[in-house]
Amino acid sequence: MNRGLIKDLVLAGSILLVAFATMIGILDNRKQAAETQKRIDEVASQSDTENQQINQRLDEINEQILVIEDTQNKTKTEIEDFQDEVKSKFNNIFDRIHDANEHITEVEESKELKKQQTYVATNYTPSVNYESGYDHDFKSAGWVEDGEYRYTWYSQRVLPGGGLDIPGRHVDEDGFVRDEDGNLCIAARDIEKGTEVDTPYGKAIVYDYCPNGNLDIYTDW
Repeated sequence: MNRGLIKDLVLAGSILLVAFATMIGILDNRKQAAETQKRIDEVASQSDTENQQINQRLDEINEQILVIEDTQNKTKTEIEDFQDEVKSKFNNIFDRIHDANEHITEVEESKELKKQQTYVATNYTPSVNYESGYDHDFKSAGWVEDGEYRYTWYSQRVLPGGGLDIPGRHVDEDGFVRDEDGNLCIAARDIEKGTEVDTPYGKAIVYDYCPNGNLDIYTDW
């Protein structure tokens, strides 16, 4: 054979072998790529499943949190309602106690007034020359009015100690309690302490509180 032809055949065979080997390599690479892609798909599928499970668990946890928050809100509302109910009951109790104390005070004042009125010495006629021209038997009647105020008398013999804290306190010849300046000593509800008041029996100074609305003139009867 021609050497040139043989050489060409050898070269062609070599090329075929190289091409065949290359094709085999390409096929192997494709197979490996397919296997790799399959593995990737499997991992991705597992990841999706795990993500679904995680998301489902998160949803369950969120539902539980909502239930807990709703329970807490209901409990808070119930506690607030209970506190309001207790507060209302306590206020009602305090109001009833206050009303009862006022009633007791009124009863005690009524008893005290009757006690003062029955404490009158018999056949007493005061000798004081009243500035307003009254000749009313104040001690026996227990009260007198001058058109502006109603006056009652209150004996220092039953007066609590604090009410007797009057500078220069003394008793005049008619049994009235006066201060160091000769002013009558009185108690009032709606007039501030230290205020001067013109009474049927002369000028007076408010020294104490009187809850009944009258002006109490201190006496020694």
